[in-house]
Amino acid sequence: MAYTTIILYIIALALVAYKAVSVKDTKELLLFMALLVASWLLFNYEGYSAITTTLLSGFIIFNAITSFYGKAWGSALLLLAAYYLFATWGISTGIVLQSAVIGALSTTRMYSKSKHRKAEAKVENMRNIFQIAAGIFFILLFIFVQQQYASILLLLVFMAGVAISNYTMSSKNGGVFDVLSRMEREGFDFGHGAFWLGVGALFAAAFLNANMVLVVFSAIFFGDSFSTILGVHYGHVKLPYNKKKSVIGTASYFAIVLLMSFPILSYLALPVAALAALVESLPIPLDDNFDVSLVLSIILQLFLV
Repeated sequence: MAYTTIILYIIALALVAYKAVSVKDTKELLLFMALLVASWLLFNYEGYSAITTTLLSGFIIFNAITSFYGKAWGSALLLLAAYYLFATWGISTGIVLQSAVIGALSTTRMYSKSKHRKAEAKVENMRNIFQIAAGIFFILLFIFVQQQYASILLLLVFMAGVAISNYTMSSKNGGVFDVLSRMEREGFDFGHGAFWLGVGALFAAAFLNANMVLVVFSAIFFGDSFSTILGVHYGHVKLPYNKKKSVIGTASYFAIVLLMSFPILSYLALPVAALAALVESLPIPLDDNFDVSLVLSIILQLFLV
């Protein structure tokens, strides 16, 4: 399958050249290059030096997908991503996911959070019903399906979600746009929350084993949803260090993660749930679903895997 990797190399070089001449923000280009070098070091550290260039091609392709998120022709890049998965079939699924998720994170396009947030009960209810349903699906998937196949399916669902968002953001009409618009918070880019939820889930799947993935999923799919539901309806007492979060919301986040992760972690679920609730409650300028996944994945990998 050497011809497939050669094609990937050519595509990756073309995308890098395009990015170098078209990027308007120097910081974005520096972040891209820094994470590209970090990925090269990571892949070599993990023992994949012989195929590092192929893996970096995936990094570049998923960076391009994120960079053009919401643009009509950006969906064409998903065909490259599908081709990349075909070309890397047989390589460790975890390392392929690392290539994809770090590439997605290497653009600053989706890092900025809106300064405006209006939590409307109707919008939050629809969002959280969808999030809980997705959580049930993915948790069952990682319980009953081998992790390598479950992870690839997770990545394919993420890619499908990006394609749907690209279509609806470019057309801005029709039933799909109307339905999805009802689930978007005021002041946020279309698809913002779903994008970061997907990246958070992919990050956990890329770096953790199946059991630890379930711990992270309990936080980002269920802890986040139930804390939002209770916070919107009953969160009158706000946290002293973050007026956008409520005491009852943070407490419910802790309780949900504790209950769902206890069968896996036993009494270690207590500090893990406390850490997840703390990170979720902090006024960090990143989406909650990603920063919780990032911190939990690092801690679980260092101390419990």
